[in-house]
Amino acid sequence: MCGVVDLVFAREPDYFALGLTQGESVQTLVASQGNRIMLLATRAIRKTKVNGVVVDSGYLADVRLHPEARGGYLLAKCHKLFRKLHADGRAAIYTSLVVEGNRMAMSTLLSGRANFPKCYDLGRIHTPLILVCRNRKKPDRLERGRIETLHEIVEFLNSNNQQFAPVYSADDFISDRFPGFSIEDFLIIRRQRHIVGVAGLWVQTSFRQTIALRYSGAKHLLRPLLNRVLGHGLPPPGEPFMIAYAAFVHTRRSEDYDRLINACLHEAKKRGITHLVTGMHERDERTQVLKSFRSIPFAGRMYVIKVEGQLDLDGRVPYMDPATL
Repeated sequence: MCGVVDLVFAREPDYFALGLTQGESVQTLVASQGNRIMLLATRAIRKTKVNGVVVDSGYLADVRLHPEARGGYLLAKCHKLFRKLHADGRAAIYTSLVVEGNRMAMSTLLSGRANFPKCYDLGRIHTPLILVCRNRKKPDRLERGRIETLHEIVEFLNSNNQQFAPVYSADDFISDRFPGFSIEDFLIIRRQRHIVGVAGLWVQTSFRQTIALRYSGAKHLLRPLLNRVLGHGLPPPGEPFMIAYAAFVHTRRSEDYDRLINACLHEAKKRGITHLVTGMHERDERTQVLKSFRSIPFAGRMYVIKVEGQLDLDGRVPYMDPATL
């Protein structure tokens, strides 16, 4: 993705090492011409809440189109294959997230070209890169996750009734579904012995990286100064950002969300992480908490795709976890 900083979203050392992070079932779609990949996309199926009811919904991710294949023919072929996969009846509704500023992807989704299903814009998802070194506060003492409390943690996470909130099982966290994440990475807030807030610090650099390919203009010249004075943590060209995610987040109150983010920042600092990433919809009141932290702004737009029939979502605030995209 080109910009002031040209970014590469990499999957090293193995594209498939992401495993089932995106859903209980993940399919990779590839269109090739000769020995060149012309189109790549992922269809994942996962349990979420739609209008408060647990359903299997789809997630469309990692859509990449070769510059030489921007025409409608390949999109039509892709749509035909998508329809074939959709015929398995696993999902009636899909979501997708497009990095804000990726005009080509957004125009493709919304254009209706190649008979593609209608997409609805659900609004902005804030995913700032929170600067670990510039947000150091004395952390609260929070409880860590333990195998003995895992069922309680999962029950609390599943009490989230936001639109497209994920639904988990205890097995998700004792299997290989979330590589690099352990139960002890959960941070828990209790009030009167009841859980009122949960977040997990998840470092994914062993299988997914965001690489700063090159810097342009003033960013190239000012990178050392921005790092030394403002703590931006911008890596040298060709190197990955040291990112961790505040994942599996659910809270009752905004002040608990603030405590959890501070605790994740403290843990991230101990692990040599420079940026913490989490996500919040623009209509969520906790977005104001995110804005209180010094960060590098980043955002995406959330889309919902209904293959058959009309969209019928109630007005609840959408949820999306960048760690599982």
